[in-house]
Amino acid sequence: GRGDWGLDFVKAGFETRNISVGVSDLARIPPIEIVLKKAAPPAPDPNVEVKAELEKAAQLLKAGKYADARGVYEALLVKYPEAYQIHPLVARTYSAENQHDKAIEHLKTALAKQPDNVEWKLLLGSELAVAGKSDEAQAIMGSIDETKVKDATPYLNIGITLYNANKPKEAQAYFDKAIALFPKEGDAYYYRGLKIGRA
Repeated sequence: GRGDWGLDFVKAGFETRNISVGVSDLARIPPIEIVLKKAAPPAPDPNVEVKAELEKAAQLLKAGKYADARGVYEALLVKYPEAYQIHPLVARTYSAENQHDKAIEHLKTALAKQPDNVEWKLLLGSELAVAGKSDEAQAIMGSIDETKVKDATPYLNIGITLYNANKPKEAQAYFDKAIALFPKEGDAYYYRGLKIGRA
């Protein structure tokens, strides 16, 4: 029949070419020369690179090399600035080095992007408490959806930090919270008992 025929030329590793050829009953189809262009190699998957770098940083953390691990995280943030989930990892390295203000900064950056992340809020509350910003710490802790907290550890950690900073009254509030949420948590009773012994 008459009309146009669509022809696809496909070869693995090359870009597909589509051409249209006019066909009539009387005319012979002229010879067609097709040059296929080599397809560009697939771009590397950034997820694979990020995962490998995060694993490398995790090994450095295990070895106590906090600054080196932070270097890996910061290089990733330069390359992928939208990967805000890396900020809490940077915060952990600062926390391990007692640079709590810097840890707080990175946690706030991450929470600005994902304000309901319970784990990050717990970390921020802990860092604020350690940095002596107890009012701000209590405000953050009060904004947490407690049904999403899986165990008493974050509350105990903050309580212990405050207790060690000679703030037994503030510490008691966190030990009480741990007991209220996790009544089977023996450690919470132990620490609260310590606190009462000192008061």
